[in-house]
Formats: sequence, structure tokens, C-alpha cells
Amino acid sequence: MGFYLRKSFRAGPIRFNLSKSGVGASFGVTGARLGVSSAGRAYVHGGRGGLYYRKSLGGGGGRSAGGGRSTGGRPDGGLAGAARPAAPGPIELTEDTGVTYGAFKEQEQAPDAIAAPVRTSPPTYGWPALGAVAAGLLLPPPYPAVVAAAVFAALVALGARRGKRRAAGDAYGRLLDARVAAADPITDDERSAIVAARRDPRLTPDDARYFEERAYLGLLEAVASNGATDPQTFERLAEIETLVRLDPEFRQRARLDAYSRAHVEAVSDHDLTEAEEQALDRARAALGLTGEELADELALIGQLRELRAIRGGDLPVVEAAARLSSREVCHLEGEGRLLHRRVLRSFSRDGRRYKVRGYVVDKEGTLLVTSRRVALVHQGVTSFPISKILDVEVDPDRQLVVLTRDGVATPTCLTTPDALRAGAIVATLTEDR
Repeated sequence: MGFYLRKSFRAGPIRFNLSKSGVGASFGVTGARLGVSSAGRAYVHGGRGGLYYRKSLGGGGGRSAGGGRSTGGRPDGGLAGAARPAAPGPIELTEDTGVTYGAFKEQEQAPDAIAAPVRTSPPTYGWPALGAVAAGLLLPPPYPAVVAAAVFAALVALGARRGKRRAAGDAYGRLLDARVAAADPITDDERSAIVAARRDPRLTPDDARYFEERAYLGLLEAVASNGATDPQTFERLAEIETLVRLDPEFRQRARLDAYSRAHVEAVSDHDLTEAEEQALDRARAALGLTGEELADELALIGQLRELRAIRGGDLPVVEAAARLSSREVCHLEGEGRLLHRRVLRSFSRDGRRYKVRGYVVDKEGTLLVTSRRVALVHQGVTSFPISKILDVEVDPDRQLVVLTRDGVATPTCLTTPDALRAGAIVATLTEDR
């Protein structure tokens, strides 16, 4: 028994383990499950990286493990016929036919994230010095020697000045790095040292901005990842903001970027725990971000919170427009389509055969998930009993729900605008059986 989530990008399928006596046992491999069909035939269902398979195991029927008919044994213990290598099957490709409610579309361009600061180096004046030496060689004596001496002295002076500027930047950076790594509140001596290093005339504006942005981004990362367990990180962030002079636009973009990274890490598996949600709340408050700036993130958190409640057994109850039996409770009602996966076309190339498969609409109407069945109401009613459902797999990108039913070799494919919620409800009902 399993509830699977399939995401085409980032991580692979995510599984919430379910159990049902007599149906199957979970493996250590993600998505793997051993079960027994209604006909008493053992099978394995598994997958990884978004690809799932279901294969019957040997031990019954008139076919061998290789798929050919059993020829029986010879008296001498040999086989009746030599085994023939199986011909390679066609390669199957999948095409998006646009029949699902969440058909793939081009994603909008996301705002540019804050790039890591880059430290620039002062010019070395190598080419101007080489040009001056070449010009001096064209003059009559004693000018070449005079020009060479002048160029050498200038290069020594410029090199010393460049070294002092870099040393001033390194000293300023070490002070900021120590402040970022410190656990205790800043002292007056530390504050004075940072202010003095910032006012050093040898410190270039580029070096100052580089080390300040680097320290700020490092603290933001700590706030987003460890803020829940280290509240003093918030205090160090406020200290840095009072000590350095960061561009307000950079500071706001950096805060949004830091929260977004923490948000993605927490919700990418579609399983937001209470601890993760509380950590995001603390980070959002500490970074001073508003609900308007994080409207999409907060909406997703609300959906995952509801999903967590459903997986915990708190099923919603809705008043269905369709007629139900007196012992039937409706938990979801919405648009739905029953899909059929078929071969759209086939072709051969370079000696290999290819089959292109895609989903087409079989029936369309109102999808109901009740305490006893999953039903699609169209001109008639197509029902799938909850007691016969073994696995629930959800592809949020396509809003696709795939049901593996006991005794049925072909999965049942449904699409609905809220597939993740529908899949969670079906999985919870199946688990309770």
C-alpha cells in the first residue's frame, strides 16, 4: 500500500508509507512494494526517479519467467527446446496531449537571485609600463635608462599601494567574518575596530562592499537554515545591518532570496511538518518579510498544512450534489476526467522501434471521493471501490492521480484540478480500511 508523489523536476517521487494486512510489505528502496493480487499471484510494484513499474512474479500459470510458454521437463532433466533470446521491445516515449488539468507549460521567468559577491582586484598597469619601456628604447641615450628607472620606481610604488589596499580589505573582512561567527553579543571594542577598519583610507569601496555583502549573505543563510535553533543569529544580523552600509534594494532582495531557499528546501517533498512550518514562520518574522511579498509561498504552506491534516485523519466533509447512499460520506467533489493511455503513433529509426504514448479523455464529469468509492459522474457513473485500491500515485505537475487496483493490471488514471488533495484523501481512506 502506498501513496506516491511524482515531481518531474528537483527530487524524484516521494512516498508516504501505508500498510494494510495481507496486501504488501514495504521495501527499503523508495517506491518498492511486494504484494499479492486478488487472483493470488505475487507481484512487485516499484520505481525511482519518476518511473514506476509493476511486474508479476513467477510461480504460477503456464508461462515461464521469461514470458514464453513452459515446455515442460525432459526425462534427462534438459529442456525440450533451446531458449531463444527475446527480441528487444520497442522504446516507449511519452507525449503530453494536454488533456490533464495541469498540463505542462513554460514556467515564468523567476526573478534573478542574489549572485555571490565577487572581489575585484586593482589594475596592475602592466601594459602601460611595457609601452613606456618600448617608447624609451626608441629615444637616444641616455633616455632609455632614465625611462626604465622611472618605470621601475613607478611599478614598485603602485605594487606597494596595491598590497596595502588589499591588506586593508583583508583586515576588514576578517573583522566581519569574526563577528558573523561569534556567538556572544558585540562589545564596544569590536564595534570600534570594525568602524575604524571601515574608515581606513586604504580600503577601496569595492573591497568594502564585497566583504559587507559576503558577511550579510552568510548571516542570512544561517538565519534561514538555523534560525529556529539559534535565535542569536537574528541578533547578529541586526548588528551587521547597523555596522555596514548596504544598499536597501540589495538587502531586501537578499532577504527574499534567503527565505525562498529555505522555503523550497522545506516544501519540495510536499510534506511540510509542524517543525518546518514553525521554522519558516520564525525566519519570515526575523527577516521582516510581509505577506504580500510571500503570497505564493504562504498559499502553498496553507495547502500543505491541509494536506498534513488530511494525512493525519482529519478528512473534510462536503455536501455532494450527486445522490449518495445513506452510509456514504463525501470528502471531495470537483471536476474530473477519466483518462486512457494509448499508443498515439509508432515509428522506426536506426533499426529501433519506438512507440509514443499519451493520455486521452475517456470520460469527463464530476469526480467524487467518498468513504466507500472514487466515482466519476458523467452520463452514467463509473466507480472504483476504496477497498480495491492498493496504491495512489500523484503527479502534481499534470494534476494526475494514478490508482493501482487489486486484480486490475492496468492502472486507473484520473485528472482533477486538485490532484494532490484528492490523492491524499484516497490514500488516507485506503489506509483506514
